[in-house]
Amino acid sequence: MSYKQNRFCEKAETAQLIDEEITSNSALTKLTGAELLKAYFWEEKENQNQNNKTKIEDTSDRRWPIEIQMSWLHFIMGVSEMLLALIDNIKEESSPNLSEPINLIESYYLKIHKRLSEIWHIHGSHAFLHHINALFGYVPLIAHPRNILGIITTF
Repeated sequence: MSYKQNRFCEKAETAQLIDEEITSNSALTKLTGAELLKAYFWEEKENQNQNNKTKIEDTSDRRWPIEIQMSWLHFIMGVSEMLLALIDNIKEESSPNLSEPINLIESYYLKIHKRLSEIWHIHGSHAFLHHINALFGYVPLIAHPRNILGIITTF
């Protein structure tokens, strides 16, 4: 069975604290028990230079030019912070308690996902893509679509 692996770049001590927080959280047990999460594991990668620091470019796509690899982390961190702020602005005052039935918890988070998807679908082209394009001076780009859904192309 293959699992999608997510990577992150952080100091070993911080990564260990994050792992401990996840493994001690009762949500992990609830999600795996309901088969909403197949598995959780953490492994440390040896991806360090002689100064014992992970290089930023080690966290990006090797097919990109080195200039993008070395600056990618700054971009994705900003986008990630915006995504978390959007979720905070969407979610209701109180989230469900882990003692509630899993279908109520799942419904709560699906509602957040639905609203987030609506925002992206309707406003992503202008709020995100148009403004990124503006930063680069509206220079034409070669778009490599990953899906074509009717007349809607996703990148």
